[in-house]
Amino acid sequence: MAPGSLKLELIEGPDPAGDMRAIAVDRRQGAVLGRSRECQICLPDPTVSRRHADLTCRGQQWFVRDLKSRHGTYLNAVRLEPDFPQAMADNDLLRVGPWTFRVLLGDRRESLRTEADDEGGTTRGRGSRIMRVSPQELAAHRLHLILDGASRITSARDEAELAQAAVDSALAGTAFDRAAMLRDINRGESVEVLCHRSKKNGGGEFTFSRSLIRAASEGQLSRLTSERKDVPFGVSIEELGITDALCAPVMLGGAVAAYLYLDARDTTIPVQSDAADFCQAIARMCGMALANLKRIDLERRQRGLESQLSAAREAQQMIVPAASGEVLGIRYAMRMQPGSFVAGDLFDVVPLDDRRVALTIGDVTGEGIGAAILMASTQSHLHAALRKHADPAAALNEVNAYIADRSPANRFISMWVGVFDRETKRLTYVDAGHGHWMIRRASRSVEHAPRPNGTLVGIDPGLTYDHREIDLKPGDRLILYSDGLLEQSNPDGDRFGRDRIAEQLYESRSEGDDVARIFAAVERFAGTTTLADDATVASIAVVG
Repeated sequence: MAPGSLKLELIEGPDPAGDMRAIAVDRRQGAVLGRSRECQICLPDPTVSRRHADLTCRGQQWFVRDLKSRHGTYLNAVRLEPDFPQAMADNDLLRVGPWTFRVLLGDRRESLRTEADDEGGTTRGRGSRIMRVSPQELAAHRLHLILDGASRITSARDEAELAQAAVDSALAGTAFDRAAMLRDINRGESVEVLCHRSKKNGGGEFTFSRSLIRAASEGQLSRLTSERKDVPFGVSIEELGITDALCAPVMLGGAVAAYLYLDARDTTIPVQSDAADFCQAIARMCGMALANLKRIDLERRQRGLESQLSAAREAQQMIVPAASGEVLGIRYAMRMQPGSFVAGDLFDVVPLDDRRVALTIGDVTGEGIGAAILMASTQSHLHAALRKHADPAAALNEVNAYIADRSPANRFISMWVGVFDRETKRLTYVDAGHGHWMIRRASRSVEHAPRPNGTLVGIDPGLTYDHREIDLKPGDRLILYSDGLLEQSNPDGDRFGRDRIAEQLYESRSEGDDVARIFAAVERFAGTTTLADDATVASIAVVG
């Protein structure tokens, strides 16, 4: 799998057509999971909402977000807060309705998988059978072993320590001579060996019964014994000398997350009658400890994301101008609202001399602290270039050369830069791939922006920009906005779009009213006050 790629591997849930075993998600488009046929991943079940959750890739990080579903979205058995993106990690378990998927991210090496191919054949002389084992009360002499194992398992700091503690406890409390903790990969068809131990040789190649694991994948402890003769099972079990084996599933949120596997080979020492109960107890403790580790890991990821968002928002707030003001023949109102993912929105008002003022809005591709840093650097450099040249094209030429030489190859900036002359009432501007603006005339008509006359900033250091001009009159208002508004979707997946922005301007009375109406409309449309991306709106009125 390529860096940044995502595959959902089915662990539990119906798959009548056989097309859900492994679902690849395009990192550029993401995916919506839901009951609607319009969803990229259609999950037809009454417990799944029409648009239940979405998957989004930002940079190299994948996020899952619950879309206010009725029955919730679960990551590692933890119900997600609606409308708040949660970072995903490799091997997370994602549950939507009756389906549980394993999250597979980025490049994956081949797991250490050594399997005994015990399909078909007839064992002669000694047959084997798989039994379902119901848990019973543990014998009193096992109690101290259980308590010791519980102490080690619950104090494990990560999954590796947890696997080691479980394997050691299982070997110490039973007559089995080999034990392993195995991570389920595909409903028992293949597994990853997390940890294995042997009383005889300590390590080496680890082989195991695939049929036993497949039986345990149904969520119940399974055991292989040699009590019957001439039972069709597997030749390799005979060849491996397995006399007794059991496999206890480790459950996480109703799905099998791992297996505690033990077997005895070429030994006359009988395995204790209560060994199954003992190992079942160890597996259950592992499930509870694993759920706690997953919860702690989710909280850690969330704190990291919130820390990045806080740092990025602080960088934005440090350089953004006041929310409203009046300068050199214009009066403006502005609102910049952070979204679930902090992007790189920028806005500035720069007095140039006693008659001209510069206005800028832009949006850095990408999200997070990297986009915010580039935004801050660009705005600072543009501010200085505008004061130096007092011309939007010359300023952008300088900024573009600076950014293109220093920013990562996948970081670009859409930008609109204008200079308004209060004496001539003329607006000179450059639209560098932005395109998100319109004019609300004093007559209440709305004029949409023409196509941008320039390319995104940061692509080609040798690129030069040309300006355009437009005349404004007292009472006219220039509306600038970022794509966070346009691309905000509602629960049905529709986007807000520019026509809905224009509708708010016909009856609006002032620049402040423009901003308030637009944000109120997009929040009603989205059904939430938490928008997906940063959203910026500025209304600039010509006052005379």
